[in-house]
Amino acid sequence: MKRFGIALLVLLVFICGCISQETATSPTISSVSSTTASIHSSTTSATQQETFAIEISGLATGRITLEELEALGGVKFNATLVKSTGAKINNTYIGVPLAKVFEKVGVDKSKVKWVKFIAEDGYDVTLSMEDLKNGYLCWWENGELLGPDNGGPVKLVIPDQPGKLWVKWLKEIRLIGDENAVVIHGKTKVTVVVTKEDIEELMKSFGETVTVELKGKNVTFSGIPLKLLLDNARPEDDATKVTFIAKDGYSATLEFEKVYENDKAILTTEFRVVIPGEPTKTWVKDLKEIVIG
Repeated sequence: MKRFGIALLVLLVFICGCISQETATSPTISSVSSTTASIHSSTTSATQQETFAIEISGLATGRITLEELEALGGVKFNATLVKSTGAKINNTYIGVPLAKVFEKVGVDKSKVKWVKFIAEDGYDVTLSMEDLKNGYLCWWENGELLGPDNGGPVKLVIPDQPGKLWVKWLKEIRLIGDENAVVIHGKTKVTVVVTKEDIEELMKSFGETVTVELKGKNVTFSGIPLKLLLDNARPEDDATKVTFIAKDGYSATLEFEKVYENDKAILTTEFRVVIPGEPTKTWVKDLKEIVIG
């Protein structure tokens, strides 16, 4: 009986030790060693490892491979995906903080105002650098490597932002400065940032040309419909006005419906608003912001 009691005591001590060890090694956020990263990498197909890379464009250029991401040192963390329906899904990820990625590719953070994330299927999200302080590029979710079926090889995860801003199938990161962009925000469901390169690309499919009389002469302008840009920003139902703000601070405000319903209203590649039928003083040059109120 005495021997049985001693054996039972030893068994209890052993079990308690195991429980304590498991608890200590399961933090909410933890670093993942390079050895662990290599083990995960070995389960990825050789083709994927060799060919996949995220392109960096804009104020810095380059590319970063999946292998290079893992070499930066993965962090294991929990995050809750909040869907547009309000449903919440708890997941565990391994990824690299965006700050490390930006450092790796030599990003000058003082010059970057906005970052656009572009997916393989064309979906894109633009966020300010401030919004990305807690962002990660992840390759692992709930014990499995991310594959095509669940948004991989790399997914943007931002724990403190809505799920609609988490980008699956990430293929490009575009770095944008204030000098090369027009920001559409205010009473909108999303913030839209448009660069001159974006306008040139959109011109191929949606380009419009309008001819107006200015100071007794016919002048032709080319650009993309303002309605297209406003639709992309998804204005709130109670939006009543649009304010156009230039880089020098000059601004002009018009009724939202007048701008939205004007099929001839365009934004040119020179960042000038042209709105036939409205006073030319509202045709703001060197546009910086479109604020919907």
